Amino acid sequence: MKKILGAAVVALAIAAGSAPAIAHHNANAQWLTEKDVPLTGVLKELKDISPHAHWLVEVKNSKGGVDVWDLEAVSANLLRRQGIMVKQQIKPGQTYTFFTAPSRDGSKTAFIKAIMLDGKRVDFVRL
Repeated sequence: MKKILGAAVVALAIAAGSAPAIAHHNANAQWLTEKDVPLTGVLKELKDISPHAHWLVEVKNSKGGVDVWDLEAVSANLLRRQGIMVKQQIKPGQTYTFFTAPSRDGSKTAFIKAIMLDGKRVDFVRL
C-alpha cells in the first residue's frame, strides 16, 4: 500500500510541475513568426501584465486615419535581464519602430520581436 501511495504522490508532483509548461501557448499558433514586419507609431500605453506585456501603439493607416495596435511583448522582467530598462528607455507619447510577428488572424495585434532605440535595433526575442 505504501508503494502505491508513494507512486501516486510522485505522479501527482510530476503532473503539477508540468502544468505551467502545458498552459503556455506556442508562438507559431498565434503569430506569423517567420515574418519581421516593421510598425512605426506612437506608443500610447504600456500594460505590464504577466506573463506578457501589452503595448498599445497608434499607427497611421493608408486612409489617413489611425489604427490602435495591441502589441504583445515579453515581460518587463525579461527585458530588464537583457539590459532594457523599459520605463526609463521607452516612454508613452514617443514614436518608435517595432519589428513584429503579425497575428495569424489578421487582427491589429502582433508580437514584438525588436524595437529601434537610439538608431539601433534592439532584439527582445527570436521566434
